[in-house]
Amino acid sequence: MTKKFAFRALVAFVALLGASAASVAAFSIAWFSGPNIDTGSDDYLDGSIGLRNYFFAGKGTEAEPYEIVSPVHFYNLTRLQNIGVFSGKAYVQIGHVFDIDGVPTLACMDGVDEQGNPNYVDYLDMEEYSQDMRIRTIGGEGVPFVGEIDGHGFPIKNLKVYGNPEDVGVFGYVAHEGLLKGLVFEDLEVTSLGYNNTVSAPDHQLFSEDIDDIFHSASYLATDTSLSISQYDPLSGHYSSTNLKKLNGASGTQLVNINASNQVVEGTRIFNGFFKATFPNVENDPFTYSLISSSPVITQVGSTNIEGASSTDLTFDFNPLYENVDFNKLNDYQVNAKIYLTASVKVDGYVFSRVIQSYSIELYNNSSTYHEGKYGASIFCDYIDQGVENDKVTGYHHGVNVGLVAGHVDGSVKDCYVFNGTIKFNDTRYHPIAAETDTALIGEIGKNVHNDIDPDIGLVVNGDIGIMNFSKIYSLIRKDATKGTTISAGQRTKEGTTDLVNYISYKEFLQNDDTLDLFADYLRYYDGKKEDKEYIVSTGTNVGSGVWKNYNVPNNVPNDFNSVDFLWNKVIEDEEDVDRGLGVFKVVTSYNAEAAAHPESYGIYMLANIGDSRIINGSPISKVYFSTAEFDHTKDNSYSWWGTTDDIPKRGTDLPSYSDLLSFNYPFSRDFNYVFELDLSKMDQAGQNDYMYNTDSNFLANYLSNKLIDKYGDPVEPGSPRFGFMFRSSENETLDSLSSYMPIGKPGGKQAFETEDGTKYYPSNSIVFSIENPKGANISVVANNEDATVYSFNPDSPAADVTPMYTMKSKSLNQLDMNRYFTYDVATGVTGTETVVGTGEMKDGNALYGHIFRLPQGNYVLGACPSNSTKTNIYFLAVQGQTEGTIGAKEIISIEDKIEGTDFLLEAPTYANYPTSLNKALFTFKGHFNEVSGNIVTDVYTAGDKKYMRVTFNNSPLFITSATFRSRLVEHVFMINGVLHDVDKYDYIPV
Repeated sequence: MTKKFAFRALVAFVALLGASAASVAAFSIAWFSGPNIDTGSDDYLDGSIGLRNYFFAGKGTEAEPYEIVSPVHFYNLTRLQNIGVFSGKAYVQIGHVFDIDGVPTLACMDGVDEQGNPNYVDYLDMEEYSQDMRIRTIGGEGVPFVGEIDGHGFPIKNLKVYGNPEDVGVFGYVAHEGLLKGLVFEDLEVTSLGYNNTVSAPDHQLFSEDIDDIFHSASYLATDTSLSISQYDPLSGHYSSTNLKKLNGASGTQLVNINASNQVVEGTRIFNGFFKATFPNVENDPFTYSLISSSPVITQVGSTNIEGASSTDLTFDFNPLYENVDFNKLNDYQVNAKIYLTASVKVDGYVFSRVIQSYSIELYNNSSTYHEGKYGASIFCDYIDQGVENDKVTGYHHGVNVGLVAGHVDGSVKDCYVFNGTIKFNDTRYHPIAAETDTALIGEIGKNVHNDIDPDIGLVVNGDIGIMNFSKIYSLIRKDATKGTTISAGQRTKEGTTDLVNYISYKEFLQNDDTLDLFADYLRYYDGKKEDKEYIVSTGTNVGSGVWKNYNVPNNVPNDFNSVDFLWNKVIEDEEDVDRGLGVFKVVTSYNAEAAAHPESYGIYMLANIGDSRIINGSPISKVYFSTAEFDHTKDNSYSWWGTTDDIPKRGTDLPSYSDLLSFNYPFSRDFNYVFELDLSKMDQAGQNDYMYNTDSNFLANYLSNKLIDKYGDPVEPGSPRFGFMFRSSENETLDSLSSYMPIGKPGGKQAFETEDGTKYYPSNSIVFSIENPKGANISVVANNEDATVYSFNPDSPAADVTPMYTMKSKSLNQLDMNRYFTYDVATGVTGTETVVGTGEMKDGNALYGHIFRLPQGNYVLGACPSNSTKTNIYFLAVQGQTEGTIGAKEIISIEDKIEGTDFLLEAPTYANYPTSLNKALFTFKGHFNEVSGNIVTDVYTAGDKKYMRVTFNNSPLFITSATFRSRLVEHVFMINGVLHDVDKYDYIPV
């Protein structure tokens, strides 16, 4: 079975030859001209389609592509595509291999000289054609570009393109299997016209019909269009149909355990079912309709003989999934696809089209064994929020997508560049329309497309969860010390006194150098021994030089001997090229003003009297008690602080029979504490789900729903894999115990640290983090010994502005609450409604307590509670719902289509510099534009010997409603409307 999309059957070539001659004659240059120039030395192909020559040479095959050598050939491509000639795959290239002075040379031509000899050039100048006629966007949903074009890096200069009604760029819609490669543009101008409303002047003859009114007058397009899925019913032996229109539910229409090998046709594993579109059936309907897939995993049914299916219906093709190693790892991988239902109308020989409806499809692996082939899917009808209660909306709407290179890409784009580009919106001769762009280079990047232009657009390669697991960090630095093992160590002695101060080297217990080097610059070490990695742990008050000898660790080794100590006054964090597994969190080590002022009295490496900046390794603990109690300092600063017998929150002994999302508002969380036992040793029974994901307790489910949000600010639905309390490593592995912790106190005085973003002021002896997501995020904490508090602070100010925000209850008070907790069975979800009384593991200092904070956007520090000097021990931290993370929602992988090496340029391109020597800007922007007309110009700003991207637009009247500009250059400098911005990201919202 051939793998082709269900594209609408387009006009046959016989019909093409009969297209309106009057329309063609209106132009000053015949669009079918461009015969070969026979120099007598090349065996040219005919470059023809039907009876006429449209290209220099070629047959449109991969071996013999159509060749564009002169501007007329490029113009012919735009016309042929838009009248429906290339309904299948055609291959096109810019340039022909000429014999120039005896050397085979790929080149273009720019007319002839006075003797009639060809002028061979290494560019394509479209200026004459751009002045004499309107060059249309190449293709749209009705005539999608599924071919492959290779520009070979020849600069295409002075091209002006006009497009309507939906996907606008040099190319309109590039479908799956389509490829744009090596297209380089200089002084490119793309105009999104809007829709024609009047009889046009002769130079607007292309759009002499009111396209907008044709679509808008047909209200039945939306009402009478839908998509259904038919699945085989083994009970009846037939296929049953389900209409998918707005039938989304909490997780879409679900297909569970689709067997990838249950039906094999000509070597292709297909779904035993099909998608069928219902289109309007009205008299004298001017439209033709099509069903389009964005991905290779959805293909035509073809000749599979599925009951009730026509050959142009769609079905799942599992071969790309079955053969994909990553997808079959069962490690949160997901493949996305879309199905578009389009309507097209032909006016003056051109095909105009719109997406009437679209459907989002998520495919995932349900298999527990590699290559079992049991896949699942969720299907959503795309529509935006219209305020209807309980509607599940995707928020996706296929509007007007504008990009310089392409309007909408579900295919591939490789090594395509723009130097100086202008996008114009809403020519005043036409109905104005709103538009948007994903990167300015491409208007919309399909969800199934992997791209390196901007990882936040299209493919989601990052999750929304960041992890700080101190057990993992400890093991990265050193192995667990075994009692009774002889290690290299030292002992300082005084005359007449022994063993006053001990220090030991844990060089013998360090992991390999690769993992050690992640933290080597932050570890405390013996004077003069850093190069030998003689790192030490202090158990005394004054370490100086000493005599090294073998030291046998006694059986009663104190915690100090089993820890990792850090240098003072440091910020330990992940960096652009160093992943320490800290995620969004930063460790700010201890600081002591007296030690800073008098280092000679404290030892050069400040090993004493400056605090507890260390990770201590203890016995593995597999029980965590989830605590609901939370003190909200933002609402209650006068209430007596937790810590006396009078104000300890009452521990619940019975779960309420009723609750809703409003049940947990403050001060309920201040006064009552419901504690649930989480047994990490049974996490394998949760599969790939979070703890409590399947609870049958309405009370607990409502509590978690009140707390949990994803990166888009939407609630995490009960029953989903990410609903509940998460115990995972930064490698997304399930944790079965926690053993290491960092003791931290109340945030100390703020200290100045130099960072990439300038001077920042962080509180010492604490953990700091930022929530950049304007929707907020969740922070999960596991702690013991003392209550843990989240404080807000301003990293740009040296002022001591650390303010308590929220406190979790991470300490058990034995006699007051009787150590009661509720049980939870991770396998069945059954949650006890009455408490049981804990034993030894619930004693103070032994039990680990977990809690989830829901925090708004801002800067935070985690420390011990504000009313107590006792340290709290932090075992585990996770942020869920942040803008970027290492794990989280299923990682979306692409099967075939990619966008790579596509960028703006900082210097005029040349054929000789393509592709590696082009001066790439590493710059993109995302923008939303209203119905006002305007221009947005991208060019280059030069300051000294530096070149920066400059974006200029008129905002009177206002036409940009929002834009996000991004730079991936080291300098991070770009100019927006005359103002330089030395940042990697700038959000522009007009006021």
